Amino acid sequence: MTQKDHHVSPLTGWVISALPPLFWAGNIVVGRAASHDIPPVMLAFARNLVGLLVLLPFGWGTMRRDLRRYWMFRWLLLKVALAVCRT
Repeated sequence: MTQKDHHVSPLTGWVISALPPLFWAGNIVVGRAASHDIPPVMLAFARNLVGLLVLLPFGWGTMRRDLRRYWMFRWLLLKVALAVCRT
């Protein structure tokens, strides 16, 4: 069995490092452009929904496996979050 030489270009690191600020800046631009047409709560919900849909495929197997283990912790976290956000 031979071992392949996997050479990664230095440009790859720069591109990956540049993506988060570009996403963040794009989020700000879209938020300002849509602030007059879309209510802020709906815009925040849409942002969170897109994030959930992007990340869900990566964690779905683990979430499903550990559902029973963390079910009660989830309800406790929900109650604490509601208490903190209401005050």
